[in-house]
Amino acid sequence: MTLNFAAVIILLALPSNEAICRTPNKTIPSTKLKGNLVTYAVWYPVPIHLGVCQKSQYPDTIKRRSNRHRLSVIIGTDDKNYVVEYICLDTGKYPRIETVVYTKKQSLRHSVIKEIVKIHSAVGLDYSKMWYCQVE
Repeated sequence: MTLNFAAVIILLALPSNEAICRTPNKTIPSTKLKGNLVTYAVWYPVPIHLGVCQKSQYPDTIKRRSNRHRLSVIIGTDDKNYVVEYICLDTGKYPRIETVVYTKKQSLRHSVIKEIVKIHSAVGLDYSKMWYCQVE
């Protein structure tokens, strides 16, 4: 009986397997950019093109709502051309991180794209995993 009791105490002392979403060091409380915007790019650790180039209402208050299992913050904006949203989902063992870049236009100047890449690098995300809207 004491062996089982000791095992329970040891298990309770072990670290949890739950993912922890950490807030990036630099976040922005809000942006002036609102309305019907283009989902210009997404950052995701595996190839994904879902939703890229589609128009959507920004901000989507349901999607942006943070809760116990979801962290959603703005990590960059110029209040004219783009806003970058950082999203972390607590999926159990590891957090799932993604970003969404909303823009007014489907094509951006090279200098604006460089700003977006710099924002991703500042939070430790490999910009080679960004999936851009390809205008045809």
